Amino acid sequence: MSRFRIVAIGVLALALGLASFWCARLIRPKAALPTGTAQHGSELSWMKDEFGLNDEEFSKIERLHNDYVPRCDELCCRIAASAEKVKGLAEDADSMNENLAAALQEYEQTRFECQKALLEHLYETARCMPPDKGKQFLEIALPNALSDTHANVHTAVSR
Repeated sequence: MSRFRIVAIGVLALALGLASFWCARLIRPKAALPTGTAQHGSELSWMKDEFGLNDEEFSKIERLHNDYVPRCDELCCRIAASAEKVKGLAEDADSMNENLAAALQEYEQTRFECQKALLEHLYETARCMPPDKGKQFLEIALPNALSDTHANVHTAVSR
């Protein structure tokens, strides 16, 4: 087996594992949230305290987040399914082929959609805050959202 193929399979297996973990994490019942996250009735409670948000600002952010979660879950599950498809095709192939290339392209397109949706969500969230607090929020969230690992993408909002 070529070195490229071994590395590609390893990377895809890691991506699949991370995507599956986060897919399962995101759809778990709210009761499974860690102790202390429900201080204000939400996994976003840290934001209210961190940025001194009033109830109206926090309610807007909570609504945005709750509206975004199904899209995030859907994209996460699509990434996991796409990674699984690439992994299966890569394991069954003896060289790069059109089907594998198409599956890789689909996987990257789905990751792009996920990143784009997350960034749009983060910018919209920041606009719900006073400008200085929105800027501070983006300084915290963007490095996580723009990191190379799928796991860090989801920690951008849900600390």
